Amino acid sequence: MKAYSIDLREKIVNTYEKGGTSIRKVAVQFGVAKSYVQKLIQLHRVQGHLEPKKQGGAMKGRLDDFVSELAEMVQIYPSYSNFEVNEVHIVLVHQDLK
Repeated sequence: MKAYSIDLREKIVNTYEKGGTSIRKVAVQFGVAKSYVQKLIQLHRVQGHLEPKKQGGAMKGRLDDFVSELAEMVQIYPSYSNFEVNEVHIVLVHQDLK
């Protein structure tokens, strides 16, 4: 999910800080969760900005360490079916988890 824009974040915090309204009402007004409004207010108070945190990144797969071995196996056994290759993957993963 993409982070909310800084503009929206500022509007949310400014609306709450003007006073006269609750966090719950601000959340309803902007269509966000109450906990999100609370996080923004705390972020603004503690860190002084409303920049979103860096998101995610590529997850490493269990077979990423075996890319060269798998490529070599494809060269040696080009006629293997997908089922047979999957069996080999299962064996490699099982060995890796031991």
